[in-house]
Amino acid sequence: MVNDIQPDIRLIALDLDGTLLDSKKHISDRNRRALAAAAQAGIYVVPCSGRALNSIPQEVLQLQGVRYVVTSGGGAVYDLTDRRLLDICPLPANAVQQILKYCYATGAMGECYTGEKAISEPATIARMKELVKHRDFAFLERTPTEHLIQWVQENPHQVVKLNLMFRDPALRLALRDWLSARGDILLTSASALNLEVNTLGVGKGGMLHRLGRILGVAPVQMMACGDQLNDRPMLQAVGFPVAMGNAVPEIKALAKYITATNDEDGVAQVVEKLTQKKPG
Repeated sequence: MVNDIQPDIRLIALDLDGTLLDSKKHISDRNRRALAAAAQAGIYVVPCSGRALNSIPQEVLQLQGVRYVVTSGGGAVYDLTDRRLLDICPLPANAVQQILKYCYATGAMGECYTGEKAISEPATIARMKELVKHRDFAFLERTPTEHLIQWVQENPHQVVKLNLMFRDPALRLALRDWLSARGDILLTSASALNLEVNTLGVGKGGMLHRLGRILGVAPVQMMACGDQLNDRPMLQAVGFPVAMGNAVPEIKALAKYITATNDEDGVAQVVEKLTQKKPG
């Protein structure tokens, strides 16, 4: 880990839960001011979330200087000027169906994310809310469908992420091993309760690279801040990876800089160091 911030950053990528958002799921005034100053200095500020677009808080989407947002764990990227889909990386439809059928056979819970929304069966929504009722995750917006696999068959190119949830840690471990052995997906996690499946070679990091090509920003000119394992592809993809003080050990081990926690304005603390060095 280094103790200084390189000055030539042109894009700041920010995870939301556990990073930009505090424990009450809000953006602090200090974080807001720091990101506004970064945008005024000509730096792109890009939220990168596991959430689908319609579950990202409006206070994030309306941040000064935020025009682009990466959603669904890197499955899609939007231009908020006209809510236009810029790029999308769907999962293979046959892989989605195979994984969902395996989940149903073992008792795991599964739901599909497009770039814009999460699709779940009503019974799955109820079970997930009961499982994670103490977490904001339980109340993210979801679109119900009676038969999820049938929906996938009718919408074969829309699924960009699978979110799988588990009551039984042993079942999660077994399914993780099965998924890891497939070799045709990107497997990450946001908590000890879930597994997340995205397109192989993409994730938050791959989509940032694709956005960077549109904007003319090289990976070495990107900073990314995160806290959980599903942020690993993003931190590995940028020139300056930053771990939150509340990050899991694996994420801290990847970082060039460790900032304060999400309840201590950790994003602002590192962004302020960056903007103080920006010319002009």
